[in-house]
Amino acid sequence: MKAAAVEAAKAPKAVQSGAAKRRLNFNEKHALETLPKTIAKLQAEIAKQQRHSTIPTFTRRIAKKFD
Repeated sequence: MKAAAVEAAKAPKAVQSGAAKRRLNFNEKHALETLPKTIAKLQAEIAKQQRHSTIPTFTRRIAKKFD
């Protein structure tokens, strides 16, 4: 998202004004409005996957201590 904002800032003013005049259709508006919630869900899923991926490493370390 930050990269898109930087590119938009670097774009010529003629391109920016043309893009600003275009209206979003219903599907685009809906996608834009639900984007923060979608991002939050994906971040939660990434965190969950990262937690699950570290469990085998943790259990292997404990097993080595017991050996």
